[in-house]
Amino acid sequence: MSQSSFGTKTLVTEGRFERFTLNKLNQFLLEFPVSEAGKDYIDRAYLAPSRNVQGGTRNVVSDIPCPKMGVAMPTESQSVEFKFCLAHIFSSQILGYLMQPPSLELRYLGRNDKKVRSLYTPDCALFDWRSGVYLEEYKSASDREHLLRLHPGKYAQANDRNFICPPALDVVHPWGFRFRVRFDDEIHAIGHANRLFLFSYLGVEQVFDWHQIKEPLLGNFTGHGYRSYDDLVTAGVNADDLNWAIATGHLHIDFDAALLDREPDRVNVFTSRLLLESWNRAIRLNGSRPPSRTIKPEALSSGSRIVFDGSTLSVGVVGATALHAFDESGKAISLTYGQLNSAREAGILALPSDIANVAIAGPLWTASPKDLQRALRKLTILETLDRGEKLSLEDQHSASAIRRWRKKVSEGESAGLSAIESLIDSSGARGFRGPHIDLQHHDMLNLWLEKRLSDPTCPTTEFLYEESKEKSIAHGFTPVGRSAFYVRVKNIRSVETIKKSAGHKNSYQLAPSYWMLYRETPMHGVRAMEVVHIDSTLLDIETSSSISGEALGRAWLTLAMCANTRRVVGMYLSYSPPSHVSSLMVLADIVRRTGRLPDAVIHDWGSEFKAKCLWYALTSLQITHHIRPKSAPRFGAVLERVFGITTSELLANTTGNTKLRKKVRSMSPLVDPSRFNGLWLADLYGKLEEYFFDVYDTRKHPATNLTPRDAYNQSLLVHGHRIHRCRNLTSILPIILPPPSSSRGSRIDPARGLFVNGRHYGHPLLAKLALKGSRPEIRINPFDPSTILAFLDGQWVTCNSNISAQISRLSEPVCFCLFEELRMERLIVKNAKSRSRARVLALCKSLNEKALKNIAYWESAEAQATLEITDLGESESEATDTSAYTRLHEKVRESVARHLQLSGSAT
Repeated sequence: MSQSSFGTKTLVTEGRFERFTLNKLNQFLLEFPVSEAGKDYIDRAYLAPSRNVQGGTRNVVSDIPCPKMGVAMPTESQSVEFKFCLAHIFSSQILGYLMQPPSLELRYLGRNDKKVRSLYTPDCALFDWRSGVYLEEYKSASDREHLLRLHPGKYAQANDRNFICPPALDVVHPWGFRFRVRFDDEIHAIGHANRLFLFSYLGVEQVFDWHQIKEPLLGNFTGHGYRSYDDLVTAGVNADDLNWAIATGHLHIDFDAALLDREPDRVNVFTSRLLLESWNRAIRLNGSRPPSRTIKPEALSSGSRIVFDGSTLSVGVVGATALHAFDESGKAISLTYGQLNSAREAGILALPSDIANVAIAGPLWTASPKDLQRALRKLTILETLDRGEKLSLEDQHSASAIRRWRKKVSEGESAGLSAIESLIDSSGARGFRGPHIDLQHHDMLNLWLEKRLSDPTCPTTEFLYEESKEKSIAHGFTPVGRSAFYVRVKNIRSVETIKKSAGHKNSYQLAPSYWMLYRETPMHGVRAMEVVHIDSTLLDIETSSSISGEALGRAWLTLAMCANTRRVVGMYLSYSPPSHVSSLMVLADIVRRTGRLPDAVIHDWGSEFKAKCLWYALTSLQITHHIRPKSAPRFGAVLERVFGITTSELLANTTGNTKLRKKVRSMSPLVDPSRFNGLWLADLYGKLEEYFFDVYDTRKHPATNLTPRDAYNQSLLVHGHRIHRCRNLTSILPIILPPPSSSRGSRIDPARGLFVNGRHYGHPLLAKLALKGSRPEIRINPFDPSTILAFLDGQWVTCNSNISAQISRLSEPVCFCLFEELRMERLIVKNAKSRSRARVLALCKSLNEKALKNIAYWESAEAQATLEITDLGESESEATDTSAYTRLHEKVRESVARHLQLSGSAT
């Protein structure tokens, strides 16, 4: 595959897809030998990437599950590194590649001949069957002009105009390596879009068998070396089989010719690569190629216009073999469809679909409504005079004005303009439009203002005006007026000045949106489930427990949306803040509802997406992982908008909503949302499910003019069902279910089983004494709180709890919500126990102190001598009998006296 961006364009094809193996690498190194240092470098690069890619405010960090290398490849930019990574996967000339290889130590003379010594990490180590081992660095095409100026001594331009890095070449050349700098415009945008369209068909040989689909596919090429993609699909060829054959190199296309998803009639499918190369070289004398795009009679209709070799033809009759049309003079012309195909390939034919949106430049496109009104009035006056009629008093003009208008009409007709276009005077553009002050003063003020508006101190306009007066007087100029200065500030202030003075977050809010994109760079993918956005929000509504009736607070909603069709494909509701559990559960819900996996997910930099178990699950399921730029909310605008309408349409009109808390100072206790939180989590979950998958799913969306459900189904029909992406939730549960929150696993107790999340789970295998005390891998199942998965004896088994029979009759959403409420109830009990511990501690402390005082009393004679017994009853002189009750009474009086003494000393 040619990658050069200079000179003539060469054919871009992809050969047979093959996986990378170490045996192939050894064979490659026999053909392209490297030194021992080079082998050591390759070994270190093969072990792991040398660094973690970093995301910023503009780049999209990705992890691509590479079917060629068998691991996830990190890329730092979706517009640069991601393109090359995808091209390496499809190219049969590339044995393998390794992203982020080990760093090199560079030594060179930089600016002003200063010695520079730095560590440098290439973007990729490449094994190319054509020329050996390459280290490559990828740059944006916009960096090409400034590379030599910004990095003197580090980069140089070779004789073929390609860029190299001499310091890096000095390091790797003794190893037998080569080095090159490549730019993203070397990868054609159409070719990249086609590879992205076919990427999910790689590495699924177990689903497609070439020997079974070979005859049905090649049978459509009988008598033809090639056919258009559209013709094959129309003939009944299975789109999935055709896409897989093209992706894996059994059939061939020119990837850079046209878009598979939008222009299938322009994509030619060839049975052999040799035939494809021959067709691309078969340029005829008139500059055309053999016909590739078939013009069908259905594309033309009677009365429509076509442009043939510069002449406009009006279609008269659309025949079965030829088109009958009339030129501007009324002469009949017949053209066969073969002639039309040749003319279209040569670029001398434009069909109605090609010329529908072509804008015609002229005075009418630059004239204001007032200019058109004056021109129409002048034309009306001239027509009235030509008819010999008398003008009204208000329409009378001088003879010189009438002559001037007629002269304009005559000059316009000779230039091919109509009378109305000739009479447009464009009075709005008259007058002097330049600066009204000295030009030197004008330039000085503009440069100074641009610098001051970029100052982080953010001076006010009034302060700047006073400064400008002093600066103008100091340079001998008269200061400009206040109003003129304010207009000048308004014109010079820009997104760039705001970014420098107030930061990128403030400038991002004012940056223009991408209103127009190239056809080969779709904003939200081109098909269903190509890109899925995942994000979470805290719902503005409170709920209560169905178990105890206590308030449980606000729940977090995690949504997954198909970006192309705008369909909500998964949801998850939880009281816990977003974590790896919510990310994995919404992924499981996507599979549960749609029966298929997304090709790529994109999310923000939230901590819930950084868990290793999530990354392992995405890699295992061959899902590309994109992280959107930091502080760039527009990147996920399709999902943020759904959060907004959910709140405004549903939650804001439901009992228990918390919209009053946005103004806490004006809220009274009588209207506190906590008094009205009567909804249970299962109630909220059921209504949200009905809203997303019934109401919203069947309502037409303005972006597609279709309901999300219809757009999703149509995309599967047009772009292929991709059955290799279909999954059953049960088959992927061990991969997609989250581990317990505790970092240490539960030990096996043969008598009680496993204790997880406050509950015992049992299974016959757990009764084995040989497993006693071991810690198996565990996966919790939020969809069914009565079961967990445990890895025992080399397999995943389902362990049941004692509540399985109780909740077996409940629906799955109710079970899931019950799991959440039980977890919150355990937290409430735990928090109550924590609060009571402080009181128990105080009681224990008081008892301990009292015990020490009692012991000290009985051991100290001094304390007993100072005791004064108070007469609490009758006197001894009055006592005649010493009964048992009297003796007991005396002991009580002594005990009371002791308590009084101890309490007095304590005080």
